[in-house]
Amino acid sequence: MKKKKEPNLIRIGQMAKRAGVSAPTIKHYVNEGLLPKPVKTSKNMAYYDESCIERIKTIKKLQKEKFLPLEVIKRIIDSGDHQEEDLEMGKAILKAHKAPDNLEMVRESNIEKHTGFPIDRINLLEAEGLIHPQIGRYGKEYSETDCRIIEIMRKRDQAGARFDHSVQTIRIYRDAINEAVKKDISYFTREIIGDVSAQTAIKLMTEADEMLNEFMVLFRYKRLNTLGEGIIRETNGLPKALSILNFFPIVGKELPKTPPRNLQLRCFYYLCRGDYNNLRKSAKPEKGGKADYDIVNFGILADILGGRVKEAMNRVETYMSKPSAYVLNNAIAALTYCFSVHDARGFSAPMFNAKKMLHYLKRIEKSSERHVFSMDFASFICGAIYIMLPEPIGLHKAGVEILNRLNWSTTRRKLEGTQYPDWLFKTIDYEIIPAIDLRIHRFLAEGYRKLGERDQALFHLNEILAASDPDDELSEWAGMQRVLITE
Repeated sequence: MKKKKEPNLIRIGQMAKRAGVSAPTIKHYVNEGLLPKPVKTSKNMAYYDESCIERIKTIKKLQKEKFLPLEVIKRIIDSGDHQEEDLEMGKAILKAHKAPDNLEMVRESNIEKHTGFPIDRINLLEAEGLIHPQIGRYGKEYSETDCRIIEIMRKRDQAGARFDHSVQTIRIYRDAINEAVKKDISYFTREIIGDVSAQTAIKLMTEADEMLNEFMVLFRYKRLNTLGEGIIRETNGLPKALSILNFFPIVGKELPKTPPRNLQLRCFYYLCRGDYNNLRKSAKPEKGGKADYDIVNFGILADILGGRVKEAMNRVETYMSKPSAYVLNNAIAALTYCFSVHDARGFSAPMFNAKKMLHYLKRIEKSSERHVFSMDFASFICGAIYIMLPEPIGLHKAGVEILNRLNWSTTRRKLEGTQYPDWLFKTIDYEIIPAIDLRIHRFLAEGYRKLGERDQALFHLNEILAASDPDDELSEWAGMQRVLITE
């Protein structure tokens, strides 16, 4: 005898047709706990409660209009009398109240055409966690928010921003916002939820959040303005801050009484004496001949130390337009671009000069130069500039590491050789290297202060005070800094 069908029970095909969904979708809802399991009458036959039709329509409506995931929809449907309140709460938690009505997801097969952006770059945005496509019935599906992020990247691309730069910039904000959101949710769930009514919680998560979003935009603009102003101010002050690099003229006890005949030695002699006019006259490369970079560098130093930065720039751009394998060239060029930042007009020129300076300094960092004094001098320039650059550039730690290595090596090194006269080595060993050592301590003290390492900063200040004359400018600076740090 044929079994009579239970009242209010229908087969899956009928329910799919009346609810406007596919049979696999109904089975998926059952597996997710959104629909009750069917009544099985045999191995291949099952019947569903007819009331599930309205439940399915509600699920689809919440998915399509409110853009809610199935986990949230299940909680809303199961809430009974509190369904409307829980719906508002779920929307507030997921910020679904900001989604437009009748939201349509964009399939992966259509996303490239929809956004006008290459699929390989879209996949990279997903890998970076900047977009989050869902896996739907037809594969990946992109929300309107995902599409807007993709379109923003496309517009940045069209504006001339490199894609890798856009990704790196947004990655910075992504990481910061991720951390802020975690703390925000943690605080809200621990301190707010449960202590206020559902209506108040919803209001906090919607209306108050709108104010927070506005605050974040305004605060970002404010910080960019403040930091930008600080960078300009500190960059303009670079030449003055780095004037302490110069330890010429020196006492010169070991220098000969008259200038040497050898051109290089004569240039070194004038540099030590602080006779920049004669140094400039001597340090002229032969016309039409191959440039002797040692002589060129002496000429550039003469211009910088004599306050002729424009002339120094002309020499750099003539003979050292790009970073080279010769570390001393890179150091002199970087120093020139550093001092030119203050004199450059407008905003574009100083930024260009600062960028060029960093190119030369990065080459020094990677150098394997074997000439001891050249490498020491270049490292000194590189480390000092890194420490004196504005904090947002993020090179203070690198500068401290460079000068720490240099400090360790110069205190254990004594120059000697037969190629040059004895007075040269004695001048370097007894006057120049000790002067560099003092300034290394000066920049290390400044670097550790900027890094917030008070004890290390005090150590290097005390080293200056112990090794320098009490009336010396460095000693006075160290004494003042020590007072400020210990207060």
